[in-house]
Amino acid sequence: MRGKLFSVLLAVVVIMGLSACGRSVSGENESEAKGEKEPTIEEQLQILCAKRETWIQSVQNEGYSGIYCMVSDLNQNGRLEVVAELTCGSGSFTRNASVYEVSGDGKSLVKYDISVESPMEIDAPGSVKTDAYYDKKTGITYYAAENYTNVDGTKNGYVPGRFYLKDNQYREDYMDVHKVESKENWKITYWRKNQKISQKEYMKEMNAFYQGMERKRASFCWYLADDMLQMNEKEVKLVLGKSWKGFSVQ
Repeated sequence: MRGKLFSVLLAVVVIMGLSACGRSVSGENESEAKGEKEPTIEEQLQILCAKRETWIQSVQNEGYSGIYCMVSDLNQNGRLEVVAELTCGSGSFTRNASVYEVSGDGKSLVKYDISVESPMEIDAPGSVKTDAYYDKKTGITYYAAENYTNVDGTKNGYVPGRFYLKDNQYREDYMDVHKVESKENWKITYWRKNQKISQKEYMKEMNAFYQGMERKRASFCWYLADDMLQMNEKEVKLVLGKSWKGFSVQ
């Protein structure tokens, strides 16, 4: 099931207190260290707009439904990221993620490395909501998502996972439990790898990873990026601004 297409969200997806290339792991803002003025949101949207060719063309297009993007602040460090992914199938499954963050001085973009087991279900395009879990010990926020797969034409499988930013990477990973829903009678069974377990055991393992973390709700807003190379900067900035306004963690 892990080799199947998986989309963000949800998981939507995506994740906090990390560092990108050129930043320290502690997330210290280099502009603050140098005594420079923090770039405003408008200035950050402008650089994302001006550099759109970089982050759009970095997504390897395999001829699927299209490239979608969202603007976010997944690690809550005050610097915006743009997450671009190639959708396929119904448009709910994403792959070939590309993540760029505005630099501390607001003059360039910093690219995140990608560590993904298999594509995650983030329900792009449109507005997406999911659970988010903030780990005070590490400063990371994890955004919940799940991997969906059609098992054999009669069942749907769901593998819970999460996406987040850590160190210099955008990561997506999964848990060792999953559930299977029968299309014939919509009965749900729960599994740990190949062993059948109870719903109680499933939920216990689901919650174990997030124990002690602060639970929140996150919102994302995805837009089609394919046409942005033909749009003028004013039009692109308007779309990216809408996406940013649609992002929240609370």
